[in-house]
Amino acid sequence: MAYACKVYEQQHLIQPDVDLMIDIQSTGLESKDNNGVTHQAFLDFDSIFVHINSFQLAVNDDTLYYTLPIENHKIDLLSFVSKDTVLWKEVFIHRGRLDSKGVLEVTNEGNYVVDHQGDRHPLQLRQPFFNFELFSKMKIEEPLKYGIKLDFMHSLQVVEHDDGTYTLSQKDKGGYQNGMMFLYQLQ
Repeated sequence: MAYACKVYEQQHLIQPDVDLMIDIQSTGLESKDNNGVTHQAFLDFDSIFVHINSFQLAVNDDTLYYTLPIENHKIDLLSFVSKDTVLWKEVFIHRGRLDSKGVLEVTNEGNYVVDHQGDRHPLQLRQPFFNFELFSKMKIEEPLKYGIKLDFMHSLQVVEHDDGTYTLSQKDKGGYQNGMMFLYQLQ
C-alpha cells in the first residue's frame, strides 16, 4: 500500500519503505510595515515563497540530513497547510529518541512575496535557517513509520523596509522564537 500526498498540483506516492515524511505548516505569520506597526495577517500579499534546502534532526545523537529530491523547491508560506507535504529523500531511522531541536535550511536567493496584482517583490532572509523545538513524544519504535510536522506557530515575521524591500525572520523575543515540531505515527 502507498500513501498519496499533494504538493501543489502534483501527486506523489510515498512508498511503504519510506520511513519519514515532513509536513510544513505556517500559522500565525505576522508582518511589520515600514512604520513599525505589526499586522497579524498579510492583507497586501497573496503569497510568500521561500526555497527550502534541507531539514536536520538528531536521532540518538546522530544528525540526520533530509534533502529535497529536487533542487530549489519552494513553498508558499501563506497557502501551505498541514495536509500539504514536502517529500524528502529516504532516510532510515533506527529506533531511539529524537533530539528536541530541528533545523530547516533555506536558500537566501530567489525568495519573494507576491502582491494582489501578481507583482513579485524580493524577499531577503535574515538567516538561512529556521529553528524548531519538539513538542511531542520523542521515542521512535520499529517497524513503525513516522512523520514530522513543522509548524512555524507565530515564530515568523516579515518586515517591510522604507526602500520597498522585505525581510523574513524568526522573532528575536517573545513567546514564539522557534517553530514547533511534532512526531506522529503514520497509519
